[in-house]
Amino acid sequence: MSSFLINNEIHNDDNKETVNKNIKNSCIIEFNFNINNIEEQYNNMTNTWLSYYEDNSIDNFTLVFKGDDDNNIPINYVYRLSKFIKKIKNKRKKDYVKYNKLSQSIVMIKSKYMRALLNLLFTLVSPLSDLYITSTIEQTNMITDNIEKGNTILPETLKDIQHIKSSYDK
Repeated sequence: MSSFLINNEIHNDDNKETVNKNIKNSCIIEFNFNINNIEEQYNNMTNTWLSYYEDNSIDNFTLVFKGDDDNNIPINYVYRLSKFIKKIKNKRKKDYVKYNKLSQSIVMIKSKYMRALLNLLFTLVSPLSDLYITSTIEQTNMITDNIEKGNTILPETLKDIQHIKSSYDK
């Protein structure tokens, strides 16, 4: 079950695995993954992700990915996600403003296996935006709280958080 914050009211939606928090013309989209229905979750994630580029009322957005570390995501999803990111990069070459709305991404993972998959992903393709890799919900919440408040995330606040800067050029 997921909750959506719409006009400062919480709404529940049993059919989606995402949580949206709107902040002015930006939003934070949270994806919660587990091994059950991974194909459906992956398709939901990519469709939702693309829809935020298409939404003209959104100036920018943040993606938060939370995985269930008790189950390992199959490695073929790393390849599929790398192809998806390349697809967005190709679209961004044609329409930079529209496809450059992703401000940053946060990935919360604990397992060494999942970190290895994430490292593999970003050797195949560089991130679309700055990426923060956290190990705890507290670290993730600290970053999202700062984003919601419009605060700059300073390097000294990132203790034990891996930060990969985006290296995208127009």
